Amino acid sequence: MELRKAFKPEDVTQRIAEGVPIRARNFSVYVNGYRVASRTLTGNRIPVMHGNEYGIIHGEIVILPAYRASKDEMGIEIKVKGVTCCLDHLGEDGPEYMTEGTIIYINRDHPLYRREAKKKEAHILNIARLITQEISLMKDPENPREAYNRQSKLLRDAFKENG
Repeated sequence: MELRKAFKPEDVTQRIAEGVPIRARNFSVYVNGYRVASRTLTGNRIPVMHGNEYGIIHGEIVILPAYRASKDEMGIEIKVKGVTCCLDHLGEDGPEYMTEGTIIYINRDHPLYRREAKKKEAHILNIARLITQEISLMKDPENPREAYNRQSKLLRDAFKENG
């Protein structure tokens, strides 16, 4: 059996740049002899580094000037142990969230998201609820009770008071 599928080098390069640590020291990826480089964005950079019992979350948030921002590429993407969470535009009538493999898309246009986004605490809780719900179901989709218990533990751990 022979499988054939053509890929455009730019699509492969973009996917690699989004999914692997190409900025890491001593790590390079080449496509057709050209080194894959991460996309460089100019704007205000906010470094992020947060340690918790599961490891360190690090990276940066880049806030682009309005003239450089693209409505098509708006959103936030976060990777945590192989799960990618992406705030995306899926339409007001679209689902609240959807999952493809290990990517969780949260619909920024959904009425509940828009309502909760107006209040910081409610917004954080809503995002945490959606992410933990999907992570719990990814682990054991056949056992809803266990998934519910896992989600409860994840939420408890996420909002545990330090001190």
